[in-house]
Amino acid sequence: MKEMEQETKVETQEEDQKDDKQEEQTSAANLPKTQEELDALIEGRIKREHRKWSRQQAQQSQDTAPPPTVCGLTLWRTLYIWLFGKLRKAVTRWTKIRSEKRLRPY
Repeated sequence: MKEMEQETKVETQEEDQKDDKQEEQTSAANLPKTQEELDALIEGRIKREHRKWSRQQAQQSQDTAPPPTVCGLTLWRTLYIWLFGKLRKAVTRWTKIRSEKRLRPY
């Protein structure tokens, strides 16, 4: 799995380098003479950068691990449910003891 990711990284880096080289060659050989040509060059560059940024974002989202879950719940929610159950048992037991001692219940 990691080998495939590394291969795709290498391929995307090579594609980016080829795109950059082609742009340099194109821009050096053919300087834009009209505003439309300049706009097309700028738009192409923006699209390439956007694709590059999208790949980086996708890679970062794959690198970050999802939060730990137990039965589909996040760990914090599971902990909260467990603690709430323990607290409820303790309060129930405490009120039962107090009522048995004939003290005023809360």
